Amino acid sequence: EPLDTAVSSVVSSDTAGTENVLPSEEEKKYEAALVLLENGKYDEAIIASGLLGDYSDSAEKVLEAKYQKADKLLVDGNYDDAELIFTVLGTYSDSAERVKDCKNARGSAFLESGELDMAESVFLETQNFAKLNEVRYKKAELALVNGDKDRAKELFKNLGSYSDSRQS
Repeated sequence: EPLDTAVSSVVSSDTAGTENVLPSEEEKKYEAALVLLENGKYDEAIIASGLLGDYSDSAEKVLEAKYQKADKLLVDGNYDDAELIFTVLGTYSDSAERVKDCKNARGSAFLESGELDMAESVFLETQNFAKLNEVRYKKAELALVNGDKDRAKELFKNLGSYSDSRQS
């Protein structure tokens, strides 16, 4: 349905002002797929581009639509689905780096919600040492607040020169 609507919006072009050349059916479908992609209708664009087989750069447009969909999912906080799509995309563009972005975003969400063990695990995996130190500092603060001074002292000591750990 969205493809039919997009196809019907593709108009014929006037070349050299003399002859009205109508685009081929494949060209109309290709243009329609581009319109879907531009309008953020990623699933429809993936299907429409995929149906075109090897026409023009349709295969590339399928990858681009998947990438853009994953990027939107990441921005919207749907880290698991975004990570899955970026993982499937493999070496397309910077997908491997975007997988790491998804994991770090998930880790930050854990950190914000106080799930410090989960955040620590994620940041260890991604080797995001700045965030890892932030998590460990919060764990030390929490131990101090909860009256576990020995544990807090040990955690602060392990942080070395991070923030004001030496003063704690």
